[in-house]
Amino acid sequence: SPRLTDDRLAQLFSQSAISFNSILVQVDEFQETLQRWLAGHDNRGPGVSAGGFCELLQGSTAMSQGVVILTGTSEIAADCVRKKLPAVFRRIHCTAELSWMNQSDIGQYFRQFLFGFMPYCSAEDWDSWQRAFLNVESWSGSRPVSIDMLQQYLMHQIRECSCLGYGRFITDDSKFTFRVNDEHVKEVISKMCDAQDAKIFLDGYAPVMAIQQ
Repeated sequence: SPRLTDDRLAQLFSQSAISFNSILVQVDEFQETLQRWLAGHDNRGPGVSAGGFCELLQGSTAMSQGVVILTGTSEIAADCVRKKLPAVFRRIHCTAELSWMNQSDIGQYFRQFLFGFMPYCSAEDWDSWQRAFLNVESWSGSRPVSIDMLQQYLMHQIRECSCLGYGRFITDDSKFTFRVNDEHVKEVISKMCDAQDAKIFLDGYAPVMAIQQ
């Protein structure tokens, strides 16, 4: 956010402002910040500078204990970016890069995602539904699919099912969760496996912007 400056970032994570011994911080869509720094807007205009962010990572003026997780597209792990921002990446101790999902990954994620909403269905049913989902062109390997793409699509579809009255909210183990009605299982699976819905969603998915080397 342009309203977040170096001073405000330092104040937000200062030892006096944090009441816990250690904290977990996630910075999502970090590639947008990198693109701004690489474009020469580091020390000009609003926003946190690379230097200000380094202060947070090294903990000299911010939290004494904690973990900072930076997530985004593959650009945040590119060698060309590391070379141009060495001070930032010197302070990043571990990098994990997730590749595109293969069909087995997609099928397992589909199954595990929906299981929480329909835990009473048989293994045979899940096998059949998983095959049906993977037969949809969008998930059959015709285009690269990331975890974020698939999760957003499945969340979108389950919200649609909720709005259509295909389930109800219950309290399970002190947690408030959505459960699909027995009589609407087929409708929910049909919604998940809708080829047109999948195509429309993926066509509208935000494209990945590549950082020029």
